[in-house]
Amino acid sequence: MQAHADLKTLNTFGLSAHAPVLVMIGNANELNELAAIPGFESKDWRILGGGSNVLLTQDVGKPVVRIAIPGMKVLDTQGTEVIVEAGAGIIWHKFVLWTLKNGLFGLENLSLIPGTVGASPIQNIGAYGVELVDVFHSLDAWDIRTGLIRTFATDDCAFGYRDSVFKHEAKDRYVITAVRFRLRTVPDLKLDYGTIRAELEAMKITSPTAQDVS
Repeated sequence: MQAHADLKTLNTFGLSAHAPVLVMIGNANELNELAAIPGFESKDWRILGGGSNVLLTQDVGKPVVRIAIPGMKVLDTQGTEVIVEAGAGIIWHKFVLWTLKNGLFGLENLSLIPGTVGASPIQNIGAYGVELVDVFHSLDAWDIRTGLIRTFATDDCAFGYRDSVFKHEAKDRYVITAVRFRLRTVPDLKLDYGTIRAELEAMKITSPTAQDVS
């Protein structure tokens, strides 16, 4: 817990703005521990992920809680389908690179999108003909009102174009702590968006196999 914290390194614009208190959350249990501390029980906090969707034009007048939950792991494998989980604090592009390094496909079109894994379902991020909903399995979120963890399946998230339930009726009620994805060990590359296929052919790049990227 850091008092009078400068948030300059925690937002992608690199703007200097201060918060009265900065708290780094490393696991879901710490959210309940924080809520039990005098002065924090109102849960009137500003939640911060990767800092890529905020413009800090002035100091923040309330405590800032940075979701920094780590971890990337394989949960289950059924044939060519693999369920992987990432902590909400993992940088999204870092997670995409980790999946490719481990021969897991499905997120390659979503590389280089700024932000964290925890923010990705809120926006239903998408790029080059692929959206997060296409590979989504489920997520865990801390309920600000009850202090309990709720698991959201795909239908619970009401995904739309750059949209989800977390922008509407679930807004400001949940803090996403972990997200799970349904990936594959066999490439099924999506190359038909725009001129992707033509560009790759011009560069004489063919579709890789799992062995090529592992």
